[in-house]
Amino acid sequence: MRTSISFLFISFFFISGNFTNTQASTIYTYDEFNRLEHVYYDSGVAISYDYDVTGNIIAINQGVTGPPDAPVITEIIAGSGSVTVYFSPPGNNGGAAIALYTVTCTTPEQPAQTITGDSSPLAITGLINDVPYECTVTATNEAGFTSNASAAVVVTPQKNGLFFPVKTPDGTIIIVTPLGL
Repeated sequence: MRTSISFLFISFFFISGNFTNTQASTIYTYDEFNRLEHVYYDSGVAISYDYDVTGNIIAINQGVTGPPDAPVITEIIAGSGSVTVYFSPPGNNGGAAIALYTVTCTTPEQPAQTITGDSSPLAITGLINDVPYECTVTATNEAGFTSNASAAVVVTPQKNGLFFPVKTPDGTIIIVTPLGL
């Protein structure tokens, strides 16, 4: 009897040590019936749950998710105090649908200007004319992972500008046009 009690105590102690959560964060999503739909771990593992019409779990699916690739800027239209950034979605969404895009335009003289949305194009206003801005785009998927920034494109908002080509860091030439022309 004494041996079995010691064995149970050791087993309980050993098992309880395995339940420590070492993840920095875990994201849980629920459906409209408050049933668990997805669990996303920092390691990139995602678990999804499928239910039948009566609410019973019929499948548990495990996959790997991660950050999406960066979107690609395809065109920028410069306006007076604004830019409109057109981009293509990433080729790899990281295993989860893209939830939002963020366009950021920066210049050393001013705080960064950002806008988020769920599709292209996105327009940023409140920029200073005749000041060059470096614009990038990131994508965030439903798992909460954010891509690296796209290749930056430098654009200068102008009140009355002309069409002009801009060379992106990868060598692609895109046409930057002032808004309204």
